[in-house]
Amino acid sequence: MFLSLWRIPVDAAQYKTQKLNLKIMPLGYKVKKRVFAFDKTKAEKYVATAQRNHTVSYEDILQEVAKQSRLNNGEVYAAIEALIEVSITFMKQGHGVRLGDFGIFKPTFSAASQDTADTATVDSIKRKHILFQPGKKLREFIGNLSVVSYEEADTEPTSPGGGGESGGGEDGGGGELT
Repeated sequence: MFLSLWRIPVDAAQYKTQKLNLKIMPLGYKVKKRVFAFDKTKAEKYVATAQRNHTVSYEDILQEVAKQSRLNNGEVYAAIEALIEVSITFMKQGHGVRLGDFGIFKPTFSAASQDTADTATVDSIKRKHILFQPGKKLREFIGNLSVVSYEEADTEPTSPGGGGESGGGEDGGGGELT
């Protein structure tokens, strides 16, 4: 079998059974009190917000990919950097970029609504961004992700929890609107 991206011979059975030696933990959450600006009553509301551990560094990801793929760190770095550059080139041409089961990256923007078609121009664009649409494996992962109260996060979950369409930012996010 060949790992199709790099055409490197790989023993399929061994490649699929390699696992990271990490403790699998559910996603924790805390309940936070919020007052939403759009709420005219300014009533206090309570929102469950995701509490994530640190963000894994690019270097740590490269090292783990090197271990699992049998490539050296330099080869992995070069391949990932080339993947980023090629993806940017295609997105500059207006294309979405599908990265197998990982997902699709699509260039897009948010624009202010206008009263007339003539005023809906490039000047009405508020923000350009890349939309990420997860692939099947990532959708299945998030759908099956266990969620427990932050205080319970170090123990085994009793039942799988939420997930869903609303995400969060680096501050925990989890459904709050700003």
